[in-house]
Amino acid sequence: MKLDKGALTFTQAEHGFARIDDIAADGRIDLSDVTQADSAGVALLLEIARRVQRRGARLELLNPPDQLRGLLRFFGVDGILGVDRAAARA
Repeated sequence: MKLDKGALTFTQAEHGFARIDDIAADGRIDLSDVTQADSAGVALLLEIARRVQRRGARLELLNPPDQLRGLLRFFGVDGILGVDRAAARA
């Protein structure tokens, strides 16, 4: 699933949480259009990862922007969310 621009910000994360099961359905999220992210977006990604993991799969983040990678590193969840794997494929 492709997330909309700015979909990982506090003002838009509510919409993401409202459709979290749809977002988590295939276990892949294309982040190429995300231009901003904040702690609410990180929380959304962690919850998506938890739901995907509950199904025995692993969340795959595609095209994470540098700003998001830095934020995930700052919070110490880049490894949990597989950003290191996403960077290796880029």
